[in-house]
This record gives sequence, C-alpha cells and structure tokens, in this order.
Amino acid sequence: MIYFDNASTTKTDLEVEKKFLEYNEEYFANPSSVHELANSTNKMIEKSKLVILNKLNLNKDDYEVIFTSGATESNNLAIKGFYSRKNENSYIVTSSVEHPSIENTVLYINENFEKAIFVPCVKNGLFDYDELENILKTKKVSMITVMLVNNELGDILNLQKIRNLIDKYDKSIILFSDTTQAIGKIKFDYSILDMMSLSFHKIKGFKGCGILIKRKNIKLDPILVGGGQQNNIRSGTMNAPMYLANAFCLQLAMNNFENHRKNASQLKKYITEELQKVDEVHINTDLENSSDFILNFSLLKTKASVVVEALSNREIYVSTTSACSSHKTKFSKTVNCKFNDKHISENSIRLSFDGTESLDSGVEFVRVFKEILNDIKR
Repeated sequence: MIYFDNASTTKTDLEVEKKFLEYNEEYFANPSSVHELANSTNKMIEKSKLVILNKLNLNKDDYEVIFTSGATESNNLAIKGFYSRKNENSYIVTSSVEHPSIENTVLYINENFEKAIFVPCVKNGLFDYDELENILKTKKVSMITVMLVNNELGDILNLQKIRNLIDKYDKSIILFSDTTQAIGKIKFDYSILDMMSLSFHKIKGFKGCGILIKRKNIKLDPILVGGGQQNNIRSGTMNAPMYLANAFCLQLAMNNFENHRKNASQLKKYITEELQKVDEVHINTDLENSSDFILNFSLLKTKASVVVEALSNREIYVSTTSACSSHKTKFSKTVNCKFNDKHISENSIRLSFDGTESLDSGVEFVRVFKEILNDIKR
C-alpha cells in the first residue's frame, strides 16, 4: 500500500497511541472535580498547553491554548467568538481559497452583519496583497483570516506581508490563520499571529481533537456554553488522555521536523521531475514557494477521477480535491481560482506526504501512474 493522502488525515503514530493508553490509565479523572486525582489531571493538561506553546516558540505570558474537537471548531470559535455584535461595524477579510470551515463561517458572519470581504486570487497566485492594502486604506477591518499553507496546493501564503500591512494601517486588527497544514511542516514565526488553529490528526495524532491558540488579551464569546471549562471559552468535560497524547504528538512533529521535511522534499522533488516528463501533466503547486509535503497537478487529456480510481485499485491512495469538499464538488475551486481554467480545475490530483515515506514509494507511484495512463490511451 502507498498512502499519499496525508493532507486529508494521517495514520496515528504508534508512540502517540502508546502514550494515550498510559495517560488513560493515570489521568482518567474529570479535571473539573475537586479531589486530588482531578487536580493532578488538570495540572497535566495545563502542562501540556505549555509544551505546545514552547514547541511553537510562543510566550506563555502572551498566549493561551484552548483544546477543541478539531480545527473546524477552532475556526468557528475564533471567528464567531470574536466577531459578535461588538465588531458589527467593521469588516472581516479572508481569501477566496480558504478551507470550508473558514469560508462557511465567514459567510455566516456575512449573513448576519454583511461585513465580509473575500480577497481574490491573482494570475497564478492565491491572494491579491495589493487589493488587501486597498481594503485597509478604505474600510474599517477587525479581523483578517488567511490560511498559512493551502490545503490543496501546498502553496505558502505570505502572512508576514499581511502582518506588515496591519502594522502599517491598523495594529488593532486581529490576524488569524488556520495553520493545520503548516505546523510541523514548514519553518515559521507563529508569534506574528494573534490566533491560530490546528487539527492533530494532520500530524499523526488522534482525530476529534484540535487547538485554538490565541493572545490572552483577545476576548472571545463562547460558542458552546455549559460548565465554563477552559476559562469559560470552551465548556465540556475535558478529555485529558486525548489532550495529553496529542500534545505529545505535536512535540514529536516539531522534534522530527527536519528529518520529515528532508524526506518529503526528496520524495516531492523526484515525483515532480518524473511528472514533468509526462506531456499531459500540468503542475499546479508553486514549486518555489510551497510546503514539501504537498504536490498538486492536473491532467490535460485524461480524467483525474479515472486515474485516481485506477490508482486506488492498485492500493495507491491519493485525492482529487480537499477531503472536506470532495463529495460536494467535481472540481477544485482553489485550482480554478489560481489558473482560471475549467479543465485544469476539474482534473487535479493531490499527493500529500507525512515525511516518513521512502523514496521507493515515489518510484512505485510514478511507475504505476505512467502504466495507468498508457492503459487508458490504448
């Protein structure tokens, strides 16, 4: 089996599974109870939050970690929690190629306040920074939310440039980013962000768990009300073993970053060079400015869906669009936004790695891929 769909989800690391079982034996108590076992469990959760901040080089005095059910909840909490009636006279700005959990949350805000702006793509690019500057010159903006690494293409957006524009025009603007495809995958100074989100299952952790990291001075209204856990921001009994295991997972991802990046880079380079020898392949990923863990390309003559199915029948697993929207659309909105080409957007294929694959898996993928194309042409 060859699994190149890690941007969708990764296989849980065996060390993380082992840690979960250990934590589940020792820290199973409800952290909100008043006895000593609950107190020790709560202390471990707080310690795990500090581990996360430390690994991301974020000051514990400036930032706090909120555990959630995943990036989708984190994104909803960050946007809905911030953009309540207190910000109804200002705009929220985002890109035109965000993950559905950002896009649809921003659309929800727009339905209620009519204050959302989607910045368009530019030719062969995902974000018009000049247009953003025009917006900041003319409108009152309270939040800008742009993902750091695009989940379909792997292209890296220039959040430092956005931060510079914020500092130039209005330092009170909140810069929020879905960093799910970035953490553990690229080098980045996360301290330029005011809020960020992550799903652990993208870095070999457990599904159903994520985080929202925010500056402590940012006030959010909860979207879940109840017992007031996690500083009354996210109510509900805290799943201590899950949180602790996933914090350990993030620690592993950051510790192993260089080795995983090197492996992914070699694999991506080899596959890219081989695909560029195939006449009908169009590379969609920006090879000069992208994550080493994602490669997106389109077929100019053959239906991508046919090739993906044929690969699957050979136990090689890749994807066509984002897993969060693949059952709803027959084309890639992101690819279409970047290239404005219907055929390219309808026939894109995404390969995504976790950094532990061997180069042999890339050699086998290329061999089978070319064989399938030849069989289709007969």
